[in-house]
Amino acid sequence: MSEKKASNDSDSKHLEIKLLDEASRFIRKVLGGTFIELGNITHDWASYFRLKNLMKIRDKVERLKSESGSNVQIPIPPRLAIPILTNASLEDEEALQDLWANLIAAGTSKQHSIHPAYSQILTQLCADEAIILKNIRSSEYYPHFGQNTIVGYEVSGNPEDSASFQGLREQFIEYCEDYELINHDSCGEYLDNLLRLNILQFTFDRIVGPVQKYSSNEKEKHQIWPSETHKQIIYEYLIVTPLGQRLIDICIV
Repeated sequence: MSEKKASNDSDSKHLEIKLLDEASRFIRKVLGGTFIELGNITHDWASYFRLKNLMKIRDKVERLKSESGSNVQIPIPPRLAIPILTNASLEDEEALQDLWANLIAAGTSKQHSIHPAYSQILTQLCADEAIILKNIRSSEYYPHFGQNTIVGYEVSGNPEDSASFQGLREQFIEYCEDYELINHDSCGEYLDNLLRLNILQFTFDRIVGPVQKYSSNEKEKHQIWPSETHKQIIYEYLIVTPLGQRLIDICIV
């Protein structure tokens, strides 16, 4: 073995030991006394990749705590903390590391309680979906994200027959074109995933004529159809679910 290779191996080992030590301190903060009871679980993160990710998230958590002026450090229960730290240490995408850091910062403060589902949801998001959620959170009509109106269909026994939500899907994809995403071609897939995770939801209202439509000026109201007609308007909506709102409020800052 050459002296140069031996020196590089020594430097790598020193860096790994340093990361292990820093990771131990961070995990101890999150787990509290349980860390000792579990026999120092840092070796489970002995991969350089996972340690590096965990340290980036640690730095983000400490910055969030500093910016909020919070000195509170409440350990997260092990049944929540261990899956969170395990999954967070696998994440190397900056946009998703931000979400994990916000989740940990919230969980270790007295202001928030975190649901076990949040960790599982974050593991099933990609970086583009995290960016989409940030844009949804900052939209003017949040938690409503899209609306489409279908006018003039004959009244159906099942209003879902008229509510296809295709217009809303097209709106979502159009909105996503303005976001700085890695892959704009997958926006339809992103929507399907956010719907599957119950972060977003399609819903609708049906109004059977005669209907009065109101503008922002109440004096300009008028009837859309004569009273003898039997038509319907379907108002389709894309909204953030209550679960999605809670997740976004905690993980999107």
